[in-house]
Amino acid sequence: MNHLIEGIEVDFFLPEARLIVEVDGARYHDTAFARRNDADNQARLEAAGFRVLRVTWGQIARRPTQTARRLRRALITSGSASYAAAP
Repeated sequence: MNHLIEGIEVDFFLPEARLIVEVDGARYHDTAFARRNDADNQARLEAAGFRVLRVTWGQIARRPTQTARRLRRALITSGSASYAAAP
């Protein structure tokens, strides 16, 4: 959790998959400034060759199975079978 990548603090980083998972809760991400900052950071990370998957706290809390499937699909499409095969 909370890794520094390209000078940007990210929530979760799976290096084998070059996948970054950002959890966007309303407390820190629900302002116009935060949304612009998140978009700028995501563009920088993607330009550096990382894939960024954004999930909201509500998606995790209300639809955990669907959110886990999204993460698993992202891992599979990254070619990182070792992560995707985990229970």
